[in-house]
Amino acid sequence: MNKYEERFNRRCNGDTLKKIKTLNNSDSFDIIINKLKIGKPFSFVRFGDADYLMMFKENINKIIGHNNKFLVTKELHDEIIETHNIIDENFLIGSVIDTSIDNKLYSYKHFFRKYNITNLDINYNNLLSAVTLTETFCFNFNKFSEFIDEIKKYKIMFVGNYFHTNLKYLYGNQIIEFIETPIQNSFSKVDLIYNEILSKINNIDLIIFSTGQTSRIIIKRLWKNNINKIMLDVGSLSDFAVLDTFIEKYIPVRNNIKKNKNTIIQNFNKIKANEG
Repeated sequence: MNKYEERFNRRCNGDTLKKIKTLNNSDSFDIIINKLKIGKPFSFVRFGDADYLMMFKENINKIIGHNNKFLVTKELHDEIIETHNIIDENFLIGSVIDTSIDNKLYSYKHFFRKYNITNLDINYNNLLSAVTLTETFCFNFNKFSEFIDEIKKYKIMFVGNYFHTNLKYLYGNQIIEFIETPIQNSFSKVDLIYNEILSKINNIDLIIFSTGQTSRIIIKRLWKNNINKIMLDVGSLSDFAVLDTFIEKYIPVRNNIKKNKNTIIQNFNKIKANEG
């Protein structure tokens, strides 16, 4: 493809992208909060730039992700697409695909100008914002407090690569199970993680996931296996609780979090003050 063909391809991709919409961060947040208030099982999974790269066949057997460094196996490729294509009112798909949303913490406009994802065999309808929790935490903190008020009502399992007492300020005092995952390429242990979750799930109301693409896959598997729990893929939100702790030295913190570190710590300290 010569430079003129590439330019035409980018323009066509841009025109198609303009037609693909997600709910804005505020409306997406409200849907999650309302479902937490109702208390019935539902799932929220998020798809970012790395997820969409993993959907391209040519990226199978490559390592994708600056921080998480996932080896894209055929299984991961297939399951990422399968997860994105679930259509159910209680299986919420969050996406970064709508470049018209003015995200302050994250911007994916350059990514979508570079890669044509509009030809992927995925569902582009009824999408929420993938970054609603982190954006709301940083830039509409009073609204985010609703999330804290609702989530602390539940008995929680936390799935991620670290555990710190600060997590109780985000997720409440009822974190009664912790499933540890690898810091990078956690999909390499996906079956072990999945089975450990199943073995400890009986007394749990809600599962919080912070383990990259593995989060989406395990939530999909549990959902297909009729595991009736609330399941939230919160991503880097959990990292907000461990900035300025010893854990920060050992995890790959995203650059956009580093740039907004002062705001994040200031808001997190408000939570700690409120909890006393």
